[in-house]
Amino acid sequence: MWKYAAIGATLFLSSSVAVAEANNWTYTPIGDGQASIFFSMNDQKITSHLYKGKISFCEKTEDFFCFSTEYFNFSIPKKKENRISEWRKNGISFDSKKLTSPIRIMGKEISVYKISSHKPDVEYYYSDFYGLVAFRVKGNEGPLFILEESCGFGSSRLCR
Repeated sequence: MWKYAAIGATLFLSSSVAVAEANNWTYTPIGDGQASIFFSMNDQKITSHLYKGKISFCEKTEDFFCFSTEYFNFSIPKKKENRISEWRKNGISFDSKKLTSPIRIMGKEISVYKISSHKPDVEYYYSDFYGLVAFRVKGNEGPLFILEESCGFGSSRLCR
């Protein structure tokens, strides 16, 4: 009996560590692992091979999932019923459109919103379950940065 209790406690503690690590996310363009961008809620930092800076996140009590850096600004209302096509957060305009077809990544169908930030012009791809799954600078034909972890920023509590 004690043996099973010890195994259960070990599994519980290891799952707690995994949840605690869910405050860091890496987004990488396909084929260029050197260009990854790392967001850390723990350290309030954003880093890449070219840039190191500060990142600030919305408070948990706010009605938005959001972050802001010198170069990136992201925001989406937490509640689906509050997702209107346009909103402003921290003086920046955003608009969203739910894509009519889910994206397919590694055998998973993921329903996403395409969220456009207008300072700078960035397109974000957000899933209610998986959180922020990808982004790219608009009009630049630049790379699509894709989430490396199984759950991104602003993901559901069930996604772990």
